[in-house]
Amino acid sequence: MVGLAAAILGASGSSLVRAEDSPAAGRIDNYVIEADIETDGSMTVTESVTFAPGSVVPDDFTTRMAIWNIPNQPDRLPSRDVRIDQFDSDPPRITATYTITGAFRAFAEAELADDNPLGLTAGDAEIFAEVIGPLPDLSIAQARVEVGTPGAALAAACFVDGRSIPVCTDRIGDVETTFRSLDLAPGASMSIALVIDGSTVTIPDAFDASANSHGFPWLLALTIAAAVVLASFIAVAWSVRRKR
Repeated sequence: MVGLAAAILGASGSSLVRAEDSPAAGRIDNYVIEADIETDGSMTVTESVTFAPGSVVPDDFTTRMAIWNIPNQPDRLPSRDVRIDQFDSDPPRITATYTITGAFRAFAEAELADDNPLGLTAGDAEIFAEVIGPLPDLSIAQARVEVGTPGAALAAACFVDGRSIPVCTDRIGDVETTFRSLDLAPGASMSIALVIDGSTVTIPDAFDASANSHGFPWLLALTIAAAVVLASFIAVAWSVRRKR
């Protein structure tokens, strides 16, 4: 997967969202999510938020933590064992720990063609979730999501406000995949897509295409395919240049 990760990192695509902060907006310096996938398909999660020095934490900020949404679906993913701690310090810090359930969907044989772009097989599992934001009154200097996996990740992609951001996928690894985005403007959101080997986890419910709005991750597939094509083009161009 090192070559695939490098191709994604080298791909052209939508640029990171960068905007001047509203004068009334507060700022988060670092928003870090660390999620570990368990063999039962659940995830244990820690959110660590560090505000800019001198910031005042919005009164309702803690109500916006421990919330993962599947884009274009009304219900948020169930979270349990939620604990939120706020530290009276400068800069202000808040942490939340919890467990997310029902995040993964397994692919069925019927929806995977033999030549599907990602080479997935029936039972491989996908999560596609909005994990940070939107926070209308807060900008985020750095947002990072680290996902520990029970086996190597098969594919990954990152989205800001629904737009694919190839360079947002920092690393696709055997035991951890990292996503990172910089300078999220107030009101922006960050979503991740991750596919893992289905043999490493147990998905309680079989995939139901009629109940799952996002189905096969075509946007993820196209992002990766475009990255590979671009990487190949760059390699050929570099080879021709060297021969000259």
